[in-house]
Amino acid sequence: MGDEESISRKRPRTSSPSLSELEDEDSTRSSEDNSISSKTTNPNMSTTYSKPLPSSSQHSIPPSRSVKLSPSIFLKPPESDITSVVAHFLWKYLDRSNAAHIEIEGKLGVLVDKRSGQRIRLPVQSEVVVVNDGFCGFDSNMTRAQHANFNRVLNGIVGPAFTTTYKHTRELDTTYRTNPPVRLTTAQNSNEVLAVITKKRLADLEIHLPNSPLDVRISVSTEMPALRPSKCAPVKSQRSKDRLSYTHEAFKVDLTQVKQVSFNDGVPSGTEVITHEVEIEFLNTSVLVDEKERRQRDEPNAYTQYIDAFLNNLRYLSRKSIPHHVL
Repeated sequence: MGDEESISRKRPRTSSPSLSELEDEDSTRSSEDNSISSKTTNPNMSTTYSKPLPSSSQHSIPPSRSVKLSPSIFLKPPESDITSVVAHFLWKYLDRSNAAHIEIEGKLGVLVDKRSGQRIRLPVQSEVVVVNDGFCGFDSNMTRAQHANFNRVLNGIVGPAFTTTYKHTRELDTTYRTNPPVRLTTAQNSNEVLAVITKKRLADLEIHLPNSPLDVRISVSTEMPALRPSKCAPVKSQRSKDRLSYTHEAFKVDLTQVKQVSFNDGVPSGTEVITHEVEIEFLNTSVLVDEKERRQRDEPNAYTQYIDAFLNNLRYLSRKSIPHHVL
């Protein structure tokens, strides 16, 4: 890793505040006062942070012109193929009995052909759900430049003129070699226990977006409460997460820098690995279960509306990304 920057915090707030490396920040600093930004092009260096500027009109969307036109000859729009596939994919995992423990998230990354090591190239001109029979993998690790770009884009929709809020958190995930593996999450500044869970991935669905820099993987997982492992339980890994969360209506966008260290016989092994991830998740899966049940009863429901909004958030972020090869 290269030398890290250290810049005074006292620069005037008339422009974006100066950058300071995460490791040099005061541990007593509020967890909600910053957002991710970056100048360095070295992908192995820590992400740096700056506070969102006051909102301006530069991100405003011109008003659309009103036209009296029916959505179709049948007076209603058809459900898009992508929406139908995603809605059907999620449907079977949405159950009232475990709604509080289901996590639905969409990650941005690149679908990589395992033979060439490059992004997949399919004979399609628009987004498509991929039937992955093992021919490709998913690389969710952002470059620091991509991460900083997402930060700038999302900062532009934080402020009085918008309904998006942000929160900065620093947490430590410790995973133990138990059966099943147990993950203990603590606050880095206070060591307060935030969660003790076992996480199980249930299914993935991957979408290729050939006209955008990044693809999408939608994942469904369970996060079940668990007992805290004993002090003598062997540690498998530790993940230090520095996260900026942007919340809007039913969804949360997380920009996360992860520093991971693996353990062997209770001793850290290997070097620290730094990654950067971008994901969107449903804030409350129970809301989606409610809409599913209304749909089952043939009542008016917003089930596909939630799916559309989820996909649109992923599409917008992918289109606003910069190419994956930029460090």
